[in-house]
Amino acid sequence: MKKKTGKKITLASLKNKKTVVYVIVGFLVFGLIFSSLLYFFTPGLFGFGNNQVQTNEETIRQLERLIRQYEKDLKKTPDSEDLLKQLGNAYLNLGILYSITSGYENKAEDSFVKALEPYAKVLEKDPDNVDLRVDRAVAAFYGNKLSEAEAEFKKAIETDPEHARAHYNYGVFLYYGQGKTEEAVKEWEKVVELNPAGEEKMVDQAKQMIELAAEAEKEAGNGEETTEGDSAVQED
Repeated sequence: MKKKTGKKITLASLKNKKTVVYVIVGFLVFGLIFSSLLYFFTPGLFGFGNNQVQTNEETIRQLERLIRQYEKDLKKTPDSEDLLKQLGNAYLNLGILYSITSGYENKAEDSFVKALEPYAKVLEKDPDNVDLRVDRAVAAFYGNKLSEAEAEFKKAIETDPEHARAHYNYGVFLYYGQGKTEEAVKEWEKVVELNPAGEEKMVDQAKQMIELAAEAEKEAGNGEETTEGDSAVQED
């Protein structure tokens, strides 16, 4: 397979593109992104109509209040791993919600970046927490900290080579963040090979991502053939 070309992609820049909205929102609905996160989201989010935007805005306000409370509590107990983890989770949730809510998109990247520090503090004490490291990698990816995201994904997989969710999300990063189709497909194929118990939705989605990548490559190849044909005609 050939590498995808073009500039690197972030969640915010792709919000209005049908395929990526399907992928990202699908990940959230089926719990395919996060490893350690207890979801704050409620049914009915992730739409783009007026009612959904209103619901999203209400949840944004709740998350912002929650973050202020976590930060206040951390001043009293700055070494609380549970509070640090929940603060990172809240910032990550908030970043995603900002990204898919009209008028809030410009706040998303900063929220993702703010998730990195509390996650890092927990990982300093618990470096083998692969679930949390995967979540930090996701936050770094959507915060446009691509080198940091890649380092975290690699560390997670090095720590636990059979962590299917790490492979799954690393594939998403490679495909959408780095344009490395062949490498991404290998990660998704690893998910299918591992076939973890209770993760049927993730395995099915990995299969769909492999198909999506193959279709994209086929379309890209057809486009190149058309361009070459047009050039030949012009030369004649």
